[in-house]
Formats: sequence, structure tokens, C-alpha cells
Amino acid sequence: MENENADYVHGSDLLVGILVEDVFNPLGHSKTCTITNTAETKDRAVKPTLEEKAAAAAAGKWKEKSVSGLSVSISSEGFVFYGDGMGYDKLLEMWESGNPVPVKYALRGEEDTKYRQGNFIITSLEEVSAADDDATYSISLENSGPVEVKVVTPKA
Repeated sequence: MENENADYVHGSDLLVGILVEDVFNPLGHSKTCTITNTAETKDRAVKPTLEEKAAAAAAGKWKEKSVSGLSVSISSEGFVFYGDGMGYDKLLEMWESGNPVPVKYALRGEEDTKYRQGNFIITSLEEVSAADDDATYSISLENSGPVEVKVVTPKA
């Protein structure tokens, strides 16, 4: 299905948040977000037959690949903000627990109808407080289990 809105996607439209008691809480005051989808592959080399080897000098050099695993990593940077619901202090508490956190991400306006969701481990959390500048944080998360596409049909 072709996108009805044939326009560029604005970077600010990607929302990443953590579900707390099934309530979506976007990462507070984020300025960048990167989602990396990775496929782990396995090489498969097959010995060529005598006919294949005689027919081509490169026979047996080409390898087949198969996917042996999928992973998603998310990194984000944001501004530290006093009293922020899902800001640095709350993220630090979650990191200290060492438990997976439920993460949801979608384009703005679609977060209730089409999104991706899974459990993620906070693998790093960093705060940078430079002199005479805004304090910032960066967070990295890696999936722990499947990340699934959720499509919700609007109720009539």
C-alpha cells in the first residue's frame, strides 16, 4: 500500500517511549533518535560438483548466506530537564534495576494505530554536563526478545 502522504518524513515525527503500566511515555526532551535493525548472518559454502568446477573457475567461491538472528538497537540523545516524567532520573532508575523495559516506537500520529513494541535492556546511559551549556543525556537500548509490529484497528 502506497503512503497517502507523499512527503518526506520529518525526523521529529519518530517517537520512542517506554511503557509504564501500559501508558506510553516518550523519552523526555529527546533531540535525536537512531533505530538500527541488524540481521546476523551465517555463511554456507557448498563444495562444487566436478562439472561445476570444470565449467567455471570461480565455482565454489560464492557463498550462500542465511539469517541466523535479528536484533534492534535504539540510541537517543536528549536534554536533561527538571521534573521530567521520562527524563534522565527515571531512565537512571530503570537502568539501575537491570530489568528489561517495554519500549514502543512509531511515527507521530500513528502511535496508537501502528507501532513496533518489544522488551529492551538499557545498555548504557550517559549524562554530559558541560560548563555554560545545557545538560544532555544519551541512552542505548538493545532488544531482549522479539520486536513486533502492532496494528490496531480504530474502534467505530
